[in-house]
Amino acid sequence: MEMEAVAEMEMEAVARSSERAGAEMEAVARSSERAGAAVRSRAEVDATLQTAKLNPAELLPAVHCLSFGPQAGGGECCLLQLEPGLCAELEAGRSLVIRGEKDEHAVLCSKDKTYDMKIADTSNMLLYVPGCKMPEELKADPASCNIIYSQIAGFSKNYWELRRCRPKLKKLRKLLMEDPYEGPDSQKDQTSTLSKYTTEDLLSLIQASEEEILHHLQVINACKIEGPFHILIFQDASYFKVLRLVSIDHVLCCYEFDQKEKAEQALQSVSFQHDSFFAATNTGIRTGFISVFLACEERLEQVPHLGTGPIHPLLGYAQTLSGTQGYWRILDFDYEMKLLSHVTQLIDSESWPLSKVPLCACLEELGSLEPREMIEHILLSYGRKYVDDGEIFFEMHEDKICRAIAQMLLQNAVKFNLSEFEEVWQQSVPEGMTTRLDQLQGLALVDKSSRPETIFLLKVEDLPEDNQERFNSLFGIREKWTEVDITPYIHTTHQVVCINNINFQRKSVVGYVELTIFPTVANLNRIKLNSKQCRIYRVRVNDLEAAFIYNDPTLEVCHHESKQRNLNYFSNAYAAAVSAVDPDAGNGELCIKVPSELWKHVDELKVLKVHINFSLDQPKGGLHFVVPNMEGNMAERGAHVFSCGYQNSTRFWFPCVDSYSELCTWKLEYTVDAAMVAVSNGDLVETVYTHDMRKKTFHYMLTIPTAASNISLAIGPFEILVDPYMHEVTHFCLPQLLPLLKHTTSYLHEVFEFYEEILTCRYPYSCFKTVFIDEAYVEVAAYASMSIFRSDEWVLKGISGYIYGLWMKKTFGVNEYRHWIKQELDQIVAYELKTGGVLLHPIFGGGKEKDNPASHLHFSIKHPHTLSWEYYTMFQCKAHLVMRLIENRISMEFMLQGPLKVTVQELDGSFNHTLQIEENSLKHDIPCHSKSRRNKKKKIPLMNGEEVDMDLSAMDADSPLLWIRIDPDMSVLRKVEFEQSDFMWQYQLRYERDVVAQEEAILALEKFPTPASRLALTDILEQEQCFYRVRMLACFCLAKIANSMVSTWTGPPAMKSLFTRMFCCKTCPNIVKTNNFMNFQSYFLQKTMPVAMALLRDVHNLCPKEVLMFILDLIKYNDNRKNKFSDNYYRAELIDALANSVTPAVSVNNEVRTLDNLNPDVRLILEEITRFLNMEKLLPSYRHTITVSCLKAIRVLQKNGHVPSDPALFKSYAEYGHFVDVRIAALEAVVDYTKVDRSYEELQWLLTMVQNDPVPYIRHKILDMLTKNPPFTKNMESPLCNEALVDQLWKLMNSGTSHDWRLRCGAVDLYFTLFGLSRPSCLPLPELGLVLNLKEKKAVLNPTIIPESVANNQEPVNSTNNHGQSVGFQNTEDDHLIKETASSISGHQQGVKRKADMPLGSPLEPGQILEKNEDSKVKLKIRFSNSQEEEEIDMDTVHDSQAFIYHHLNMLERPSTPGEMVARDSAARHRVCIAFLIGELSLVLGETL
Repeated sequence: MEMEAVAEMEMEAVARSSERAGAEMEAVARSSERAGAAVRSRAEVDATLQTAKLNPAELLPAVHCLSFGPQAGGGECCLLQLEPGLCAELEAGRSLVIRGEKDEHAVLCSKDKTYDMKIADTSNMLLYVPGCKMPEELKADPASCNIIYSQIAGFSKNYWELRRCRPKLKKLRKLLMEDPYEGPDSQKDQTSTLSKYTTEDLLSLIQASEEEILHHLQVINACKIEGPFHILIFQDASYFKVLRLVSIDHVLCCYEFDQKEKAEQALQSVSFQHDSFFAATNTGIRTGFISVFLACEERLEQVPHLGTGPIHPLLGYAQTLSGTQGYWRILDFDYEMKLLSHVTQLIDSESWPLSKVPLCACLEELGSLEPREMIEHILLSYGRKYVDDGEIFFEMHEDKICRAIAQMLLQNAVKFNLSEFEEVWQQSVPEGMTTRLDQLQGLALVDKSSRPETIFLLKVEDLPEDNQERFNSLFGIREKWTEVDITPYIHTTHQVVCINNINFQRKSVVGYVELTIFPTVANLNRIKLNSKQCRIYRVRVNDLEAAFIYNDPTLEVCHHESKQRNLNYFSNAYAAAVSAVDPDAGNGELCIKVPSELWKHVDELKVLKVHINFSLDQPKGGLHFVVPNMEGNMAERGAHVFSCGYQNSTRFWFPCVDSYSELCTWKLEYTVDAAMVAVSNGDLVETVYTHDMRKKTFHYMLTIPTAASNISLAIGPFEILVDPYMHEVTHFCLPQLLPLLKHTTSYLHEVFEFYEEILTCRYPYSCFKTVFIDEAYVEVAAYASMSIFRSDEWVLKGISGYIYGLWMKKTFGVNEYRHWIKQELDQIVAYELKTGGVLLHPIFGGGKEKDNPASHLHFSIKHPHTLSWEYYTMFQCKAHLVMRLIENRISMEFMLQGPLKVTVQELDGSFNHTLQIEENSLKHDIPCHSKSRRNKKKKIPLMNGEEVDMDLSAMDADSPLLWIRIDPDMSVLRKVEFEQSDFMWQYQLRYERDVVAQEEAILALEKFPTPASRLALTDILEQEQCFYRVRMLACFCLAKIANSMVSTWTGPPAMKSLFTRMFCCKTCPNIVKTNNFMNFQSYFLQKTMPVAMALLRDVHNLCPKEVLMFILDLIKYNDNRKNKFSDNYYRAELIDALANSVTPAVSVNNEVRTLDNLNPDVRLILEEITRFLNMEKLLPSYRHTITVSCLKAIRVLQKNGHVPSDPALFKSYAEYGHFVDVRIAALEAVVDYTKVDRSYEELQWLLTMVQNDPVPYIRHKILDMLTKNPPFTKNMESPLCNEALVDQLWKLMNSGTSHDWRLRCGAVDLYFTLFGLSRPSCLPLPELGLVLNLKEKKAVLNPTIIPESVANNQEPVNSTNNHGQSVGFQNTEDDHLIKETASSISGHQQGVKRKADMPLGSPLEPGQILEKNEDSKVKLKIRFSNSQEEEEIDMDTVHDSQAFIYHHLNMLERPSTPGEMVARDSAARHRVCIAFLIGELSLVLGETL
């Protein structure tokens, strides 16, 4: 195969892959070489067939016996997969050429097609066996029953795969435009040193086939101009006749030499006009060739006789050898217009019809002015050639001529008055032609916003090729574009979405979509799109009716009724179903057959337009209708609809390619009632009313390529607010919420300014819209140029967590930011310790389950639709923490190993030490810089440069250490625990200025209930300069210390005197001052201290009477009349304080609690809660926070036995119609009641709400609450665990939640929490765990049992890459043995029978124990699930079992589970020793270990 240019990167990849393959096969090859001529005999072959239980009658008689040849190597063989057409070309003697430069991806070209080349890896080893015969080549007669010995000449684990692709022709015009042709008389053309390109040059530079290049040269109107010289090359071994070349008026004349040396000397002295000719001459001499350049034919006859040698006798020979080697050129526009002017003037003067211009007449008339070739070329460029009565004519193309003349008029003007231009333009074109503005698409742009209207030149070829750069350039020219204006300048896919009927009563929509698709490969006869729930009525492709098929495997994951109820089986099946419709893999639910009439159209890679009519009736996901049940029309009732969903959910409301990687431009049209407003992505171009004014259509254009997943919609009677600071930002809210909207969005412009400043770029879209709605799927959903929020909260969760953290630091300060980082760090560490590592970029090798780095999880992480919601939340959390590490220039390896920062505060200041963590257990010595001089009075310098006075009496007299911090910058994604003396924590709390250090000290002081700790915490509470969150945390710590010191505590209850001094009247300490929340720090402390005080307990473990009455007085005397802020959160905290004061009831003789025999204190608490609930019905608080706290308090009273445990109240508050926060609080109480009272009735009530509640967020929260607070777990005995519940949950996640990815994953989480991965214990046991077939001597595992350890490696039946279902059972006593054995072996399912003798490392079946007796005979003990008896099976006996091949070894390194870092501290003298243990970090201060 001929190769003109090879892309070296791909070839190097093949070479490296072949080297790896060679390394793997090296041992086999060596073994084959050692075997030498030792080959198998027919008897050995027959014995092998018998062992494998293969019937020779079912096989071909010929046997291939393979061995490695002496020259076999993996790096010498490169395989290329060819389609039959390409094979036929090679067999016909034609060439295939690989083209591409070093920085280009290689393509393979035939004579007329271009193919993309990609390396395809295969799990099978591909062998190259010369002379190997295929089955059809072998004779069927018995004579062919023999052994064919063949040697392997090469092997490979990959091959080149070809796919038809578009030719890469953009480079062609760029090359030719480097030196445009200005005519034969141009001085520039004669002196230019720029490169010129022949056909061979272009073939070596352009990644396209020869026919495609030649066709494109015609498209761009390139012409072939013959070179000024002919080339004559000849060589004679015994005689050289050399002509000397001299230049006379650019004509090369010749002299004759008989000696080669004289010829070379003469040629060296000649000065040529073109450097390339001189180089070619020298090259010719060096290679033994003499290159003689002769003048063009016409001029050669006029050259006089010079020198001693005749020249004319050489003319004929020169002409025969020189050929027609010319250069491809594009005409300079001015020269092209000059030629066109000659032609059009001739047409006018001769009065020829534009449809019939004679070629001969044009050449005769204009031949004296310009070369004939140029005249014919211009006619071809602007006309159509045809023959009539043997004469050649041209039909001139009106649009091309008008367009060229317009360009000539506009190219020298910056802007042209539109009306004047149209007048001049019409006068300039030939008579009979009509000018139109649509002739200038992609050439000129009309500015209708200017007065007067203007037009200016804007050529599409002058724009950048990169899509993003092109759009930046276009929007730099104009801020807003219409679809008509921008379409000629973009070359990307486009989609139109038109919803022309929305019925709120029926909750239905009707509309159509139109997709503009650019095929990238030939033979495209199927188009796969994503579409769920939509009813497809009609599909047309390029106005032709097209057949289509709809198949959604996610509607029902396990199609066959399965009694396994095995979660891992379901998870694998679900992952396979999601992959089957994954658009990134070229799949989809809707498969459209391209009409056969368009197959040729597709082969030419021409555009397709797919038109789909669809409807949506009562959607369960994707679109959410909110229709309040009240009087009035839909607008008066506040009815609205909006798009929603979790990841790639646009397919739920219109057909599309639902992938973040597929971008296109959008035209969005929505027809709604006149009282409604439609909000969508992009710019609102126009709003058109119908004739009766009852409906209107909103037209949106999104001209920046955007993924379908980022398209959104909200329709409702919205009130509109244009941001007063940024007019390109518009806010929308439901009726009567405009004042709240103004307050909520008042600072949005500051967020915009911060983001644009930190990112050093402008917001990419021309507008931004925020829409506040009810019953939101999530608190905020971010889309292209639009965000949808819950109408009661403004939370920036939809924006990148990292940049959000930067914005938080700027807005709320460093302390709030570091506190948030610490919270996020603790969350991700706690989750990873419980569940396992969270992978930011999971990579799977070959898509095999054995390579799954997250096999410990009960869900697949290959696709976002299969992720647990909690895992996805932690994924986001870890992502922004890693971004923070990158900001600090820390590599990803630092999370596992690398430098660890330790800060030691000594008497002389703070000192940082960096320790290298490279192993699991390490010891480090840290030197101290200070001498022990604590008695000397001197200020102590802190890390921030501040110097403070300290009372050093508490510290060790022999140690200069005050405190130690490990990883103060929170750069290690691990849990850090260490211990130090109580006085060190107290110093750290008082004097360390970092809020994280202060919080760490407070948490540590809970273990040191001493007067010194009490004093340190009290000092912090009184420090107004201290961060408010630290003071709030200190309140709860002080309560815990007071409870631990209850027997020795003196004085009033903790915090009471401090609260009285800070917030109560001086004359009457029990009466609180009038509320004034202007000081936020004091406000947070004021509402936290009563909650913490309520946790105090006396020696009888009861809340002190004094504390309870104090809290009741706070409620009684609360006065908010003069406060500008609402006190609803403060009152809610006081109710929480009442709940915290409740302790378990003491029952006497099992008496039933009634209102008459209530404890007096509890009666007071219940009366206050009842009063608050009644007041809420009259004057509801913001977000109903009072109701939420009251419901929680009532549940506390129930759990502590003071009031009867009854869920009726909570169920009434959980019904649809209540505010979402109230519903969630009530549902939490019902979930808790279900767990404590083991109520099957309430569990069924909750699961019914999961299926039927109108609000998706509530359905999700119920599953989440049941998962976090389950009524039972897999290790518990519970009456709630029964077969009916298993079936109910299985059906819920199998088919009942197909409309909501998040809900389905939540159901999977709940199922895992309740039953685990294995078969639920409440299901009846199958009749047999293992079936032994003694006749066939094989064991078959019962397919209805899938133990948890086996399920980890199981694949579903309907998986696309499934090779057979692995099933089995396992005794828990032998679980450790099975896991240990499986960890050292690997096996692949081959789908064929094989010999059962077990080589070293073969996997065991579940429940088997491998033993070896004295005679080295391997035996296998099988323990049955319903007995302790064991049966031995001789492993030398041939039998079959799928369990031998079900194990898959995890080849990828699994993410390490974060270990705990534990540190212990005691007084040190002069150095610190740090020891790293496996999974934890221990810090010991003291003598060297």
